[in-house]
Amino acid sequence: MPGKPKVLASAVTYGALSRILQIVVRLSSVPLATRLLSPEVYGLWLIVNSFIGWIAISDFGVPTALQNRLIALLQLEDQDRVKRLVAFAARLLGGVAILVSIGGVLIAALVPVASFFHVQPGLSTQFRLVLAICIGACAISIPSRIGSAVFNAHRRLNVQPLSEIAVQLASVSTLLLATLLEWKSIFALVACSVMGILAGPVTVTFLAFRRYKFSIRASEVNAEDRKSLLSKGVFFFLTILGELLIFQSDAIVIGSVQGAAAVTAYLIPNTLWINFLQIQNVYLRPLWPILSEIYVRGDAARLRHILLRSLGGTVLGAGAFALGVVFLGDIFIRWWSHGVAALPPVMAWGFAAYIVTASIDNVLAINLNAFGKAEFRFGYTVLFGIVKVAVAVTVLRIGSIEWLPLAFAATMLCITVPFNTFGVFHFIRSLSRANPANDDAAKAGDPEKRKR
Repeated sequence: MPGKPKVLASAVTYGALSRILQIVVRLSSVPLATRLLSPEVYGLWLIVNSFIGWIAISDFGVPTALQNRLIALLQLEDQDRVKRLVAFAARLLGGVAILVSIGGVLIAALVPVASFFHVQPGLSTQFRLVLAICIGACAISIPSRIGSAVFNAHRRLNVQPLSEIAVQLASVSTLLLATLLEWKSIFALVACSVMGILAGPVTVTFLAFRRYKFSIRASEVNAEDRKSLLSKGVFFFLTILGELLIFQSDAIVIGSVQGAAAVTAYLIPNTLWINFLQIQNVYLRPLWPILSEIYVRGDAARLRHILLRSLGGTVLGAGAFALGVVFLGDIFIRWWSHGVAALPPVMAWGFAAYIVTASIDNVLAINLNAFGKAEFRFGYTVLFGIVKVAVAVTVLRIGSIEWLPLAFAATMLCITVPFNTFGVFHFIRSLSRANPANDDAAKAGDPEKRKR
């Protein structure tokens, strides 16, 4: 197996290319959509994306919990338990996919589109059809999320970004074809979305099952592994639920309070900080399984070193990007959206604060997830999500949409950042006390004496 620096460097390189292509797709889709679709229709598409985000948590955190458990089992070199656990996870998620498909049909049929999102009644049918297609694609993709967890646990960190690169190239090609054919329909965006939801995960999972000779045939899974997968999965699910309230509630809340057209005015500038987090995750995503392995070994000194370097780089990078948003953001947003959206000074400073705060929080959250401490995060993450929704409704009703980013940044700074900071340093300190020999070796400058 390749050495850790080489594995990480390769994953970061391919991950960077994947993220660049994702940003290209996003940058391409916005001017295409604003040119071909009305603000109201594009706002409805952004609301559909929010529903897709909510459906994404239907895996109940199982793939994430599976990755951490597989890393521990591979350290024990117990291949039989690995195969049994993967088969159990695949069957479990297959059943979930069936339930999601049924629920998706009900959601698409029952959502009161015209009255809830303040749109013309004629758009309701189109919205329901688009929502049903996207939810169906999400349901099919649920069992296929296992593949990335398997490859990451085996330290094949470049497989997932390579598949994402192929998907992004196909998405860009679809957008270009829609432009050439003047396909003035929301279904051009649907085609790109379905391709992104299905193509990559399905391919990666197929390759994982072929590469490691897995099967979904019924076999008795180890009771301890099943308990770990389900209990950790529930905590990851609840944590993701809170994160969805954080990241995916904006479109639904704004649309219900001010109408679908207002969603476009906010979420186009909001893409700036989402893009920065995507860039940041180029490094953080492949770091996750490596941090998990270091944590299992009990090397607290190494974890501290990586954490401090990650935080330092994040502050510098996020600060520079935030300044760019403040001074150049409005010019870029107006050009990018063909004048549909703008970035007023209050909103620009708010997004700058949000970018710095969220990127620091992202580093801390990745560490806690890698340590397998999802149960520590879920309570205050859900709390922050609920408070964020309440803050959004309050600001929209008594103030201006321009103040939303600053209000969100202040809420995050008061809730999740302090808890995440305490949690990360607490668990590293506890690990150091449990494995004092590793810290002594690190202080003596002798990494070979660390516990392996």
